[in-house]
Amino acid sequence: MAAVYGYQTGDEFMQKAGKDYWNQLQDAYYKLDKENSDNTKLVKTDRAESSADVQKKNDKGN
Repeated sequence: MAAVYGYQTGDEFMQKAGKDYWNQLQDAYYKLDKENSDNTKLVKTDRAESSADVQKKNDKGN
Protein backbone atom coordinates (compact mmCIF):
# COMPACT_ATOMS: atom_id res chain seq x y z
CA MET A 1 0.00 0.00 0.00
CA ALA A 2 2.91 2.34 0.60
CA ALA A 3 3.61 2.56 -3.13
CA VAL A 4 0.17 4.09 -3.76
CA TYR A 5 1.50 7.23 -2.07
CA GLY A 6 5.06 6.95 -3.40
CA TYR A 7 6.69 5.52 -0.28
CA GLN A 8 9.29 2.78 -0.44
CA THR A 9 8.18 0.88 2.66
CA GLY A 10 5.20 0.50 4.93
CA ASP A 11 7.24 1.87 7.82
CA GLU A 12 8.04 5.04 5.86
CA PHE A 13 4.37 5.41 4.96
CA MET A 14 3.31 4.97 8.58
CA GLN A 15 5.89 7.45 9.84
CA LYS A 16 5.02 10.15 7.29
CA ALA A 17 1.25 9.70 7.58
CA GLY A 18 1.28 9.85 11.37
CA LYS A 19 -2.20 9.98 12.88
CA ASP A 20 -3.77 9.87 9.40
CA TYR A 21 -2.17 6.49 8.61
CA TRP A 22 -5.29 4.35 8.99
CA ASN A 23 -7.45 6.70 6.90
CA GLN A 24 -4.81 6.88 4.18
CA LEU A 25 -4.42 3.10 4.24
CA GLN A 26 -8.19 2.68 3.82
CA ASP A 27 -8.14 5.17 0.93
CA ALA A 28 -5.27 3.27 -0.71
CA TYR A 29 -7.33 0.07 -0.68
CA TYR A 30 -10.27 2.04 -2.09
CA LYS A 31 -8.13 3.55 -4.86
CA LEU A 32 -6.70 0.18 -5.88
CA ASP A 33 -10.14 -1.42 -5.76
CA LYS A 34 -11.56 1.28 -8.05
CA GLU A 35 -8.67 0.83 -10.50
CA ASN A 36 -9.33 -2.91 -10.58
CA SER A 37 -13.13 -2.62 -10.82
CA ASP A 38 -13.27 -4.10 -14.32
CA ASN A 39 -11.21 -7.13 -13.31
CA THR A 40 -13.04 -8.31 -10.23
CA LYS A 41 -16.05 -10.44 -9.56
CA LEU A 42 -16.59 -9.02 -6.08
CA VAL A 43 -20.10 -7.85 -5.39
CA LYS A 44 -20.50 -4.21 -4.44
CA THR A 45 -20.95 -4.97 -0.75
CA ASP A 46 -17.53 -6.68 -0.70
CA ARG A 47 -15.69 -3.81 -2.39
CA ALA A 48 -13.42 -1.35 -0.58
CA GLU A 49 -14.85 1.90 0.73
CA SER A 50 -13.14 5.25 1.15
CA SER A 51 -12.33 6.44 4.65
CA ALA A 52 -14.96 9.18 4.20
CA ASP A 53 -17.61 6.57 3.37
CA VAL A 54 -16.64 4.52 6.43
CA GLN A 55 -16.82 7.61 8.62
CA LYS A 56 -20.29 8.46 7.30
CA LYS A 57 -21.48 4.95 8.17
CA ASN A 58 -19.97 5.24 11.65
CA ASP A 59 -21.63 8.62 12.19
CA LYS A 60 -25.00 7.09 11.31
CA GLY A 61 -24.39 4.18 13.65
CA ASN A 62 -24.41 1.51 10.91
